[in-house]
Amino acid sequence: MNQSNDIHRIIQTSRRITMARMKAGIRKHRDGSLELRFTYNGERYIVKGGTHSELKSRERILRRNLQEEMYEMQTLDTYFKTWIERKKLTSKQATPYRYERWYWNHISQPLGQKRLGEITRSDVLRLQEKMAAEYSPNSVNYTTRVLKIIFN
Repeated sequence: MNQSNDIHRIIQTSRRITMARMKAGIRKHRDGSLELRFTYNGERYIVKGGTHSELKSRERILRRNLQEEMYEMQTLDTYFKTWIERKKLTSKQATPYRYERWYWNHISQPLGQKRLGEITRSDVLRLQEKMAAEYSPNSVNYTTRVLKIIFN
């Protein structure tokens, strides 16, 4: 009797070892395919694939696409507000203040209400030409530099 209990324990132990536990959000279908569910900005998304690595790579691609979509839908003013808050955490105190003052005085009015995906090179050139009529070349170049810093 004791021997049969030992065999029963060995069988149960081997089952536990071979049956891997699915990670949170992953389901296995009867046909063997896998499904990953995740939430991004309050919306549920489903990714399907054959292996865990395939699921993860598809999830990364989908998340990146969603981030790019969200990025392009923001106006420059909205993006600048979040960008400057992050910049304040990583820069000296005067740097973000200088960028913020320059942005609101020179960049926001002509470009601030445009969506990030809609701002083109010709918009920036138009801003430079307009500023060149009123300000020094150094000011125009500083405006361009601030825009480059914001977009990078």
